[in-house]
Amino acid sequence: MSGTVVPVPHRAGPGHIPAEGEHVTTAATIVTYNRSGDLRVCLTAISRLDPPVDEVIVIDNASTDDTAEVLASEFPHISVHSEPRNIGGAGGFSVALQLAMDRGHSHAWLMDDDAIPTPSSYGPLRRLIDDPSIDPQPSFLASHVIQPDGRDLASHIPPSTDDTIEASRAARFACVPVQHASFVGVLINLSYARRTFLPVAEFFLILDDLEYTSRLGTLAPGWLVPDSRIMHPDKKLLTRYNPRWWMGVRNSLWIVRDRRLASAYVRRGRLRGVVRPILSSAVRAPSKAQFLKQLFDVMAQVMRQPPKLRRPAGRQG
Repeated sequence: MSGTVVPVPHRAGPGHIPAEGEHVTTAATIVTYNRSGDLRVCLTAISRLDPPVDEVIVIDNASTDDTAEVLASEFPHISVHSEPRNIGGAGGFSVALQLAMDRGHSHAWLMDDDAIPTPSSYGPLRRLIDDPSIDPQPSFLASHVIQPDGRDLASHIPPSTDDTIEASRAARFACVPVQHASFVGVLINLSYARRTFLPVAEFFLILDDLEYTSRLGTLAPGWLVPDSRIMHPDKKLLTRYNPRWWMGVRNSLWIVRDRRLASAYVRRGRLRGVVRPILSSAVRAPSKAQFLKQLFDVMAQVMRQPPKLRRPAGRQG
């Protein structure tokens, strides 16, 4: 672990509004693996935030490129946690949230290593978490994800909820209540995070953000903050039949099968979202026999090896 760490007291309970003398602090947390160039751009953007965050934590998933050298030479004041193996984005963010809690922060701003927060992106989030009139506080605040050319990145714009009362409350602060958010940039209220499981590490790369933030949303609504803007490249959808596609199928089935995961809204959506692709893929697969074998293997893993749900250390509730 590198960097200077200054412990600060965390909020006392879910949705707690800090009293005079209490601290509201944010740790920006980035998970990285073998993308030192992207990480350099991300961390440089974070260094230009106005106002700044209170701490920056990088989870290095056993990178084999020059990530360690870049961090040590160019960002010596950043806290670095190095994993002995690649535990994926899901495992990395699970570790990051626990570290942010252990260090006494009230909030953790989760961010991909290829995300580029605009200089003013943290200000709107900070104003919301500092506002005593917002009681209770949202469980998460999602930044608005845009492409480098400024257009919305549609795949990262979450659907709004149908709660008209919450919509009216959020609108007073130029926000929108949403069903879930992306780990490209989402500020987590750690008072709520202490009351539920950490992100499911076994998800590794796919659907971990959707599952976790929708689960937080069952404790308290989450809001999209349009004025907090983060740039992110537009990446192609998963190609069918490759390992990442099958990982998405497995994770979707885990969500559908375990009522402790995600929200009811997301579980319903995952059921629809996985059955149709499986059926259409079974017809279109180049080798139906190979497709069915992989499907049976995934189903066996879903049934026999459910993911481990880990509570935060020192949790509340």
